[in-house]
Parts: sequence; structure tokens; C-alpha cells
Amino acid sequence: MTTSNRCRTEIKFDDNVRSSSGKAIPLNPDGTKHNCPNSEYNKNNEDRGPTITRADQLLEEKTIDNAKWFIGGPNDRIKRFKIELVVKEIPS
Repeated sequence: MTTSNRCRTEIKFDDNVRSSSGKAIPLNPDGTKHNCPNSEYNKNNEDRGPTITRADQLLEEKTIDNAKWFIGGPNDRIKRFKIELVVKEIPS
């Protein structure tokens, strides 16, 4: 095992876990990606709060599009009523 130069926690590397540029990605002992609290990226972004990753956003948009498509079928068959999907963010 190796230790992180920034936070001094134990990390490891796996030859099969690499970035798109080919660099080895540091991992925690349990195999999850090491998200060093002392990295420049995390220091610069700590005041922004949690964010939804782009992949999560795309998945949510696809789910909403699928729901709209599913609801759209009855709208074509029931002319006197309009069924609509309302998506609201739940405040935390």
C-alpha cells in the first residue's frame, strides 16, 4: 500500500483502473476512487456544494422523456382530457 501525498491516507492502484488519458487512478483500500479532500480540485469546489454529474442529469432527462412518451399515448386516445407529467424538485 501507498499513502496519498496530500492527505496521508492509504491508497492503492489497479492496472485496470485508468483515466481516459491512461493515468492510474488512486483508489481507497476498498477499491473505490480516492477523493482526496486536500486536492486542488476539491479545495476549489468545496464551497459549491453537491452537484449532479452530467451522467445523472442525462439519466434523469431520459427517464422524464420516457414518462412523457408513456403518458402521451392516452392523450391521443382520450380527446376530452389532457394527461400531463409534472416534475418538481423536492427541496432539501
